[in-house]
Amino acid sequence: MATLGQLPVELLLDIGDYLTMQDIAVLRQVSRGVSAKISHEPSFAAALHSKTRSVEFSAHSLELFAAMTRPGRPGGALESLVLVGVPPATDRREVCKRNGPPPTYPALRFVPDDPMPADESERCLDHLARALGNLSAHGACRGLRSLALTVDPRGVADPATDWPSVWAAAAQMFRLMLAAMQRGGLRRLGSLDLFTRPTWCSLAVGAFRAEKLRSPLPLSALGGVAQLHVSLSGDPVDDSALPEPSAEEILEKQEATPPHARQAEGLVHFLAAFRSVDDFKLHWYETSSPGFKFTHTREIGLLERLRAPENDALAGLTRCSLQGLKCDGAALLGFLRASPGLRELEMYCVSIGRFRPRGAGAGVDEQPSSSSSASSSTSADVPQTFRPIFDWLARPDTRLLYLRLEGLRDEAMPGLLAFRHEPDDEIDDSDRLGVLRLIRRGEKTTRPINCARMMPSRGLRRDLGRWLWRLRLKFGPVEGRGTFTYPRDDTY
Repeated sequence: MATLGQLPVELLLDIGDYLTMQDIAVLRQVSRGVSAKISHEPSFAAALHSKTRSVEFSAHSLELFAAMTRPGRPGGALESLVLVGVPPATDRREVCKRNGPPPTYPALRFVPDDPMPADESERCLDHLARALGNLSAHGACRGLRSLALTVDPRGVADPATDWPSVWAAAAQMFRLMLAAMQRGGLRRLGSLDLFTRPTWCSLAVGAFRAEKLRSPLPLSALGGVAQLHVSLSGDPVDDSALPEPSAEEILEKQEATPPHARQAEGLVHFLAAFRSVDDFKLHWYETSSPGFKFTHTREIGLLERLRAPENDALAGLTRCSLQGLKCDGAALLGFLRASPGLRELEMYCVSIGRFRPRGAGAGVDEQPSSSSSASSSTSADVPQTFRPIFDWLARPDTRLLYLRLEGLRDEAMPGLLAFRHEPDDEIDDSDRLGVLRLIRRGEKTTRPINCARMMPSRGLRRDLGRWLWRLRLKFGPVEGRGTFTYPRDDTY
């Protein structure tokens, strides 16, 4: 009974086949009563002796947690904390007339920014701030080291459609967490995870607008974070009932300020508070819910803003993981150049735009162009398209040891492959995700790329798989400098 709320969702669905909703409600009420009675018993106190604890983000749970973290109580030994939010229920009734999508698609209601009542929200803030203050009151050798925020998947009926409830719960947890850090004086935090688990959970980028961040950033807590993992998603724009814009309007919109510029500036301002991060993971999650459009990192210019001359956010990176990004090739090259200490870079499900023609803008090396004819649709011009990135990887002073790419999205991606320094015995041929690895720098042999069960995405051309198998990489110049060679283009 006491662990009813911790049962897997599959088992709860099976239980629901045999019990009515009233019976399930009674079971949940009994479970809560039993849990409340044993909260102050030795069993609950012993559980807090563990290094990791998951706490529901509610006033009652946070009150018990704050009481168990007082000096002298067993909760003071806690080193890792996971706050689990409960998303509010969503209304699936139609709220607008849709002319485009079929009527079978659900129309989602936007949940208010503060789904939790004001009094309960204030109580959650007080209890969480007191708990974080208790954990920070211990000696230098103890205290909270890792903090993670997530949303309970069992509170969402369908993750593919109930995005407003997830965003609402995540945004409110994020704001209250920052305020509690500032009020409780949290220090020595080493790791921060914002909604990277489960996979569909994310924080809307609109939560970083200045008007949404109502409290100042807790620089004392964020400044010492060494590991930062963030899962973001774009703000939804319900324009299904609007007519299609004309070509002139689209051109004017593209030439104007990119959309959601304030969100991007707020996000960069938030990331700039992390002065000691060396392990950064950014997941850009995008949903395919009909009737909603989402911004991409290419539109908000995230990479360009992170590496602007006036901003030194994440300057000390040694390991970086990017997922779901859609960025410009020149922006990626600038990001790599501005991270001199970067040793490992992973990119999953990315889409990198082609470089502009030489002389058309900044970010492209001033090198003589190849004599080969330009082509935007064939794969033969891919090496020329990504030549600046290839040249940067092949430089002798490049410190990047590991570059990994998974989930190719379009025909422009094969030019940027996985580059890794590793012995041959570490290559796993059973990797069914199709990780592409090139041979080590300095090796004087020619070896094909390991394409283990390559599974191209929908946007790839049909002949891309055959092209990848024919691609080779050559190493072994006299001076020890690696060169990237395309078998059908000897001029490169």
